[in-house]
Amino acid sequence: MLGPPTGATCPPTSTLTYASFGQAFMESYCTRCHSSTLTGAARNGATAFHDFDTRLGVLQVADHVDQSGGSGPTRPTTRCARRRHAERRRARDARRVDCLRRAVI
Repeated sequence: MLGPPTGATCPPTSTLTYASFGQAFMESYCTRCHSSTLTGAARNGATAFHDFDTRLGVLQVADHVDQSGGSGPTRPTTRCARRRHAERRRARDARRVDCLRRAVI
């Protein structure tokens, strides 16, 4: 499920690149389902051909990465502090995703 585009922008002073950030980010959070080596049930519902195990794979669907990783479906939380922490983390990740998008281009 995709959320709305975040509109987040990568700070102009960012030094993040695919090699220094993007590849590890995708491996940590995405490729357990979004990998070109996985098929069928092993993808755990991940959209076919949305594969993030290569730089080109990320580039081809960079907008979806923003909509899923940066905003995505919100999960209800019971405590305000946890909700604020989750919102800050999503905002930070949205900026990083925009940096990643710029790094892979």
